[in-house]
Amino acid sequence: MTIGIIGAGAIGGAFARRLAAATILGIISNNQGPGSLAGLIAAIGGSVRAGTREEAAQQEGVFVAVNWSKLPSAFSGLPNFGGRVGVDANNPIEPPTFQPADLGGRQSTEVFADFVTGARVVKAFNLLPAKLLAEDPRTATGRRVLFFAGSDASAKAKWPT
Repeated sequence: MTIGIIGAGAIGGAFARRLAAATILGIISNNQGPGSLAGLIAAIGGSVRAGTREEAAQQEGVFVAVNWSKLPSAFSGLPNFGGRVGVDANNPIEPPTFQPADLGGRQSTEVFADFVTGARVVKAFNLLPAKLLAEDPRTATGRRVLFFAGSDASAKAKWPT
C-alpha cells in the first residue's frame, strides 16, 4: 500500500518520517507543490517522495493533516475517493488561538467526510503532538499506541500498523 499525505506541516511531516522509518511507501503533498518539499524529502529519505495533492489523493490510503480552515481548498476539485480510506488527523481548531470551530452541531469527522467525497473515513493520529508522532513508538517503558475510530471496520483494519 502506498499512503498519500495531504499536508506537509508538523503532523504530516511527522507521519511521513514514521512511514519512511517503517519503509512504507508514501507520497506527501502540500499546497505549494512538490518542489517546495525538497528539504523535507532530503531529511526524511527512504520510501516517501513528494507529489501533488492529486497524486496523494489517488492512493489507497490518504492521511489528511491540514489546518481546519484549509480543508475546503485542500480538497477543491479532487475526484470522488471511490471507497478509498481517508484518515482524518485533524482537530476542528485553528492556530494560533485554538478556538473550536463552529460545526453546527455535527461531529468533526462528519464535516471532514463532506470534503473527501466517497471516502471511507477513519479518525486517528489527532491526539499526539507532532514531536511524539515523529518518534519511535517503542520507549524504554513500553510502546505508545494510537486509536482508530470509525464505523467501517474494514477501513480501520486496512491501515498499516
